[in-house]
Amino acid sequence: MNRKILIVIFLPLFTFSQIKDKIYFDPDGKIIINETAEYYRIAKFDTINGFIIGGFEDYSVKNDSLIAKGDIDENNEIIKSSFLGTNSYLPVAKKMLQLQASFVRIKDYPLLSKFIKPYKTNAERSHKYEGFTIVELKPSFPGGIENLSWFIGQFIKYPEEAVKNNISGIVKVQFMVNKDGDLSDFTILNSLGYGCDEEAIRVLKLTPDWLPGLQRGNPVTVNITLPISFQ
Repeated sequence: MNRKILIVIFLPLFTFSQIKDKIYFDPDGKIIINETAEYYRIAKFDTINGFIIGGFEDYSVKNDSLIAKGDIDENNEIIKSSFLGTNSYLPVAKKMLQLQASFVRIKDYPLLSKFIKPYKTNAERSHKYEGFTIVELKPSFPGGIENLSWFIGQFIKYPEEAVKNNISGIVKVQFMVNKDGDLSDFTILNSLGYGCDEEAIRVLKLTPDWLPGLQRGNPVTVNITLPISFQ
């Protein structure tokens, strides 16, 4: 009796995954929070390397109008594009491929968070002094205190009740800067009332991810206090 031998060959299974997302950009082509963005891009991304797959469409945030579209090759380069406005937009469109962060909340992009490069790495924040590595660093806003002042000034709104009652002064807010740079646990230490306390917290919740504090080279959660002036 002849018997047949069945040979089963297992071939490796290659998976190719892609995601579609909307990303907001500033005029320089850097990722920014949507509250201050000038453009947004809709595209599909390769989850292996973060590159755009196939085509993209860019829109103006101001009026949701399509301003450009194009195709991307395997080297993450624009190979075909059309601009509904002006070709001067091409350099900005190319910069958008790099996924560089300016003011950004990584949690706004959970699908793309590992591809978005941070404003500054924690390693860059450490420095050496007399043979020792100084790592006990406080949390900081991306770009420093001047950028934080600009951000608050850009978004703060004087409450109508405070204006009517001629209220001015300082709201002192205590909050946590967590290991991943987001903010939580807001507490008012010095209250003005008349809507000022709520407005101070609202604006802080809009801020992009902070650079977390460092202890022995590791990100840690830090409790800090910030005064916000209403004048």
